[in-house]
Amino acid sequence: MKYLKQTLRYLFIESKGKHFLILLFISLVPAAAIAVCMPAERFIANVVDAPAYKNWAEAFCAYFRGDIVSGVCIPLGIILSIVTTSVIISIIIGNFRIGTFSLPSVLRATNDNFFPSVLFIGSTVLNWTVFFILYTLLSFMWYYIAIRVVFIVFSAITMAILVIIMLYIESSFTLWLPIMAIKGLRGKSAFTTAVYQSRGKQKYFLPGHLFSCLITVVTVILAYFLAKVWYVSFVISALGYAFSSLFGIVFSIIAYFGENYLPREDLNRSPYKRRF
Repeated sequence: MKYLKQTLRYLFIESKGKHFLILLFISLVPAAAIAVCMPAERFIANVVDAPAYKNWAEAFCAYFRGDIVSGVCIPLGIILSIVTTSVIISIIIGNFRIGTFSLPSVLRATNDNFFPSVLFIGSTVLNWTVFFILYTLLSFMWYYIAIRVVFIVFSAITMAILVIIMLYIESSFTLWLPIMAIKGLRGKSAFTTAVYQSRGKQKYFLPGHLFSCLITVVTVILAYFLAKVWYVSFVISALGYAFSSLFGIVFSIIAYFGENYLPREDLNRSPYKRRF
């Protein structure tokens, strides 16, 4: 729990939330594109409203808009996620190392952290794709159960089990992104190092991933009940996606500094240092 508390303290208590607002604004850029093609309310609507599906492909595509806008926003969101992840990494690591919270050049930040961000975002997209394939396959199987309540319950249980498995797997390579960005190790070496350092420590990393997932769950619920006003649902989806992804990045870097006993200059309260 200590890394979860430290992450919340960094985002909301230190600098009185100014760091959080700036980082959230940066994260909103790709999150808005993702919210356009994948509205959060569909996570519940595709189960509770029980629409008619002819085949598994329809069940899978039901979570996306399925038009030309979606076809553009998905790759755009991935590209923007790589850029914004690079910028956020540069900001946080710079803040931890020299104690100054400043906005770096986008080109310089992207150049410095391009490959770590590509691998991180790529693995995230892959994980979610596998998750959706498994969930929609099982959910489509439950769909043919005659009793609607049973379909809803089984779909919810399936979702919960798959999420728990995915979060546990993610907790095993929590340190992967900061190891690549800070130590400069290549993807495979950084991955094996992250898994090695995480042995037996998943319980310390899991609360952070659970909290990030909780943000998404709250987002989905709010977006579903406010889906009648499309722009309200869109704003909620974008904010939820942005907060969830931002929290995961900050949490991983804080966990890396904690596990390696690295000093954090941002915690030094020197009166001679000007804070952003």
